[in-house]
Parts: sequence; structure tokens; C-alpha cells
Amino acid sequence: MDAIRFRLTWLKGEYEFVEIPKEQYEQFDEAVKEMSTPYRNAEEFLIGQVREALEKYEEWKQSRKKH
Repeated sequence: MDAIRFRLTWLKGEYEFVEIPKEQYEQFDEAVKEMSTPYRNAEEFLIGQVREALEKYEEWKQSRKKH
């Protein structure tokens, strides 16, 4: 069922998927948890980083409009 759910989500085109070698992802997930970050796991960390970068990008665009 998970494979079907994944395929349907992918076909909708609402999400972009990035491939990361499983071993690296698992190591990163462990590191995020062990380093006492504000994130519960690797997925939350990655989503948070994208969100933060987009917020900074919006601020940057606004500052360019002012000049």
C-alpha cells in the first residue's frame, strides 16, 4: 500500500523527491537525533532548512525592491 500511496503522490506532481543513499540518510537521521537539534528526525531537519532558506529568500527579494 505504501508503494501505491507514494506513486499516487508522485503522479500528482505536488511534491519533488530527492534521492539520498539510504545509508547516508540513516546516518544523518541518527546525527540529527544525537546532536539534540530542535528537529525530531532528518526529514523535519530538511524541511526546516528549505523553509528557512525560502524565508530568507523572500526577505532578500523585499530588500532588493527597496533599493
